[in-house]
Amino acid sequence: MTPQGVEKSVLTLADDKNRQIKDDLLNKETVHWRLNQLIVATGMKIAHGTEFDFSRSGEFFNFVKSFVGMKLKITLKKETYEKDGEHKTKLKIARFSSAQDAPF
Repeated sequence: MTPQGVEKSVLTLADDKNRQIKDDLLNKETVHWRLNQLIVATGMKIAHGTEFDFSRSGEFFNFVKSFVGMKLKITLKKETYEKDGEHKTKLKIARFSSAQDAPF
């Protein structure tokens, strides 16, 4: 849960060299487009008309857990921020796309 009480899942994505990046996926209607992007990128098959009730405790987590082991391509972007008076940079996921779109 976030401090604001929104359910979240922390995605850990790794490449074949075991380099990892983490990303928060929130159970919030305004950001469900990211969940949809993840579904499309992985090619997850969901029957037309299937409904999910993410307001039920654990449903969002169980759904996100079903992505384990799937392949996709991610685009990273640099994000700068200030912490303790220092400018810092970190990589953040900009978007998910199909692994079939990968150039290698």
